[in-house]
Amino acid sequence: MEHWLDTYYGRVGQPTLQPIAYTADANKYHAAITTQASQLPITEQQGTDKNAAAIFTSKTVDLSNAKGAAGEVYKALSGAGFPAGILNWVFALCYMESGGFSNTLFKKDNNPGSIMMYAGAEQGTYVPSNGTYAAHFKNLDQFAAKLYSIMSSGARPVAAADLQDFVHRLKLNNYFGKESEASYYNKLLATMNRLKLLDVTYKLADKKMLKDSHPQKIPTWEWIVLAAAGLLVIRGISR
Repeated sequence: MEHWLDTYYGRVGQPTLQPIAYTADANKYHAAITTQASQLPITEQQGTDKNAAAIFTSKTVDLSNAKGAAGEVYKALSGAGFPAGILNWVFALCYMESGGFSNTLFKKDNNPGSIMMYAGAEQGTYVPSNGTYAAHFKNLDQFAAKLYSIMSSGARPVAAADLQDFVHRLKLNNYFGKESEASYYNKLLATMNRLKLLDVTYKLADKKMLKDSHPQKIPTWEWIVLAAAGLLVIRGISR
């Protein structure tokens, strides 16, 4: 199966496609599920990606105007207490883990971060590649609160100085199971670069569509100049 990032947008590198044999317990919250293809129609996925890209690249996001699934995830993460410096990393992580906010764990379990079962969690979807169940959350706010709790404990990814440090701390917390730190870092970085590229692409497409639907009109003064020039030419020819 292709990596989900490859499904619609072309190659992004060499992702790890082997299933991760991993059983979660109260102290092992997660094993990465980053090989699922998007379950959404292409047009719907493009809309979701457009919203996600716009949110990711924006320096200041108006939460009242954050649209679609991406907007709902961002609102939940924003309200959970994540420091501003890592909020985009966590948003990109959720985008990657959920196959662009489209997989079963997101749609049925409000779990875009692929958090596996832990003590006291409600049982969600069974994940064959992990050999265990995902946690089910009543809503995205509950998910975001748990994700913040996980990332505030142990090696404290919330205190990371940069993206590499963030992934290193996630590894120390066993957040992505047996997958290598380098592999997860490369995929997360590729996801972030892809969101930046998508934002540029969508903005250029919108600009072209606007231009095509509203052809630029020649101002009246230009028509007068052109008409006068035409008259001069005609007079010159008639002489």
